[in-house]
Amino acid sequence: MAFVVLSSLFLVAATLAAPGQPQRRDCTESWPSYPDTNTLNTIYAICVQRNVTDKVLLATFETAWVESRVWPLDCGDQDSVGVFQQRPSQGWGTIEQCMDPVYATNKYLDDCIWNDIIYPNITAGQLAQSVQRSEFPTRYDENEAMGLQLVVQARANAAAMASSSSSTSSSTSSSTSTSSSMSSATSTATATSTSTTTSTSAAATTSTTTSHSATPSNTKPASTTTTTRSTTTTTTTKSTSTPVSNVKVPSPLTSSTITKGCDTYTKGTTCSALQKKYSVTLAQLRFWNPKINSSCSNMSKSTYYCVKSKTVAPPSTVASGTIKTGCTTYALVKAGTTCTAFTAKYKISLTTLRKWNTAVNSKCSNLQANKSYCVAAV
Repeated sequence: MAFVVLSSLFLVAATLAAPGQPQRRDCTESWPSYPDTNTLNTIYAICVQRNVTDKVLLATFETAWVESRVWPLDCGDQDSVGVFQQRPSQGWGTIEQCMDPVYATNKYLDDCIWNDIIYPNITAGQLAQSVQRSEFPTRYDENEAMGLQLVVQARANAAAMASSSSSTSSSTSSSTSTSSSMSSATSTATATSTSTTTSTSAAATTSTTTSHSATPSNTKPASTTTTTRSTTTTTTTKSTSTPVSNVKVPSPLTSSTITKGCDTYTKGTTCSALQKKYSVTLAQLRFWNPKINSSCSNMSKSTYYCVKSKTVAPPSTVASGTIKTGCTTYALVKAGTTCTAFTAKYKISLTTLRKWNTAVNSKCSNLQANKSYCVAAV
């Protein structure tokens, strides 16, 4: 019943939002007017799992609503598909991957999380636009109210599922306990009253009485030992294998802190202290340690953080499909620059360029002017 009412609200909102939406093309079915519950819940669960900020969460739902009404559509503008209308031709992944809400959400968040770190003062809608690069840059901010409503609904769904799961678990546990007690009592009574007489013939007859008694089993919780091993990652350049970093990764490491390319780790104190000591900016600290929030008020003194790395945050001009982590140099392509000249300038092969910039095609005929590409990485 609640979903029916909610669907009606979304229908009204969709009607109001329609003037600000671009015309959908190549869709064989009518555009839905309310969100798909499973997709809505999946997106929220992944956002929670990745510990995103409130702004990233809102930007994600604004995007999902504007692009697809939160449905994994198999149609869209040009080759756009899925809940975020990602284009396989632009390096977002295969059609099947872009159609998968789990893959699509993680791929969207890979860009959105970093952009939130780099541009802390932009709105959620502008953050969404920084990922999507739409022809209609204001449409995400125009749907802020709907984005907030989706967040509220997703949180309510998650709470309801958690409550239902908890109730089911308690009920099952109680039922299992009762059944176990009854079974134990029956077993004990049976064992106590069991007496078996065995006759053996071989010139003599022996009468043997066997008494069975129930013995309680003592089950101890399994002790779990977690072993963390330091792994040295290597990359191959000009057929020579070289270590990325010989720095041992300390433990406990703050969750989501980079390990590839980090040269120095230290336990958390305050951001201002680390910025001064290691001559880094807050944006750099948050780029290397995504768990740090925008005000740097959640730094733990008991875990390690990366405070020095050759890797850099991507610029605002970064091309679609270009790696956001592990890159040490981004280069802007100037108008008229050929792929041959570009790769020669930075002494990299086309294979390497495409490895770091997945949207570049096999002929390198789609290199975009005024876009930045990764030309060196760890």
